[in-house]
Amino acid sequence: MSDDKAAEEHGTRLNKGKLPIGLPSSFAQEGLARHMGQSLIKYDKHNWAKGLDIAEVIESLERHILDLKRGILHGKDSEGLEYATVDAIHFNSMVLSHFHHTGQWIKFDRNVEYNTVVGNRLSED
Repeated sequence: MSDDKAAEEHGTRLNKGKLPIGLPSSFAQEGLARHMGQSLIKYDKHNWAKGLDIAEVIESLERHILDLKRGILHGKDSEGLEYATVDAIHFNSMVLSHFHHTGQWIKFDRNVEYNTVVGNRLSED
């Protein structure tokens, strides 16, 4: 069978302009999935997607970043389960990214120049 004929027997895929979903690290995805899987002991499967206080998510993210800066690579949650600090950072970042891209921002009170987040923009109360 010629190469031309073989090419005719296979369908054509046009992927130009499509999201390059294979670019993120599979190791990072695995760590995030492991971190989220451990939370099933305490929370419902998609508890985070029901809405979380943005200030609390940011504070958690900042705590884990500080741990990483201090060289703390692993921690233990309230149930005593060990987690990787970078995976906790990834989780909090994922939650913020999800809320940003879906417009699911929730009102929060924080000592910054804004205290309400609406959709994809910040606004004053």
